[in-house]
Amino acid sequence: MSQGKKAGSGSLEASGKDGLNDSVMSGTVVSCALLYRFSGISLEAWVSLVIALFIIKSGIDITREALSKIIGERTDPAVAESVKEEIMKVPGVTGAYDLFFNDYGPEKKVASVHIEVPDTWTADRIDETDRRIEQAVWEKEHVILSAVGIYAKNTKDPESRKIEGKIRSILGHSPHILQMHGFYADCPQIRFDLIIDINVKNRQKEYSEILEVCRKAYPDHDVQITLDADVSD
Repeated sequence: MSQGKKAGSGSLEASGKDGLNDSVMSGTVVSCALLYRFSGISLEAWVSLVIALFIIKSGIDITREALSKIIGERTDPAVAESVKEEIMKVPGVTGAYDLFFNDYGPEKKVASVHIEVPDTWTADRIDETDRRIEQAVWEKEHVILSAVGIYAKNTKDPESRKIEGKIRSILGHSPHILQMHGFYADCPQIRFDLIIDINVKNRQKEYSEILEVCRKAYPDHDVQITLDADVSD
């Protein structure tokens, strides 16, 4: 992959902030000393209190920032949308889903994604498409795609499209379903992924009810539903 823009240095920024804080505190102490020297007014106690509070606040801010990086931060939706747009520009790709990011600092974002392609594609075409996607995403957003998974879109069996249409009609009755993707029907199996609104109190119960309805609609099939997390949508 080509080299990206120069990454910002978090260590240098932190060092600069620390130096600025030291300068402010030193200047405050010197000002108090001069005030006492020429006017006899002593503010050491109050200044010490202010400095102590300032140090405590700085410590809390540093801790919060560090924990935020460790626990993880939600990726900028604009970046996620841009990545998906670049993927969808690649010929033959009909969907981009399950986009996950790992942020290791400036210019060090690593992601994985699933793409949907026709089930008639051979391994060499999939490999070529994966590489094109990785390069396009890197050049646009400087995001490294560490893995590109595959969803096969059933194009050979007209019956599968009828099944998909009926499944989507069933799911349309639930206001909590945000997305269905990765659908594939190959008798006796039906499989797809489902995203249920994270604000639903009992997502597992909702998932179980949907699975039961789909299985009743197709009792002769093995219906498999994967409950996905709403990460980037």
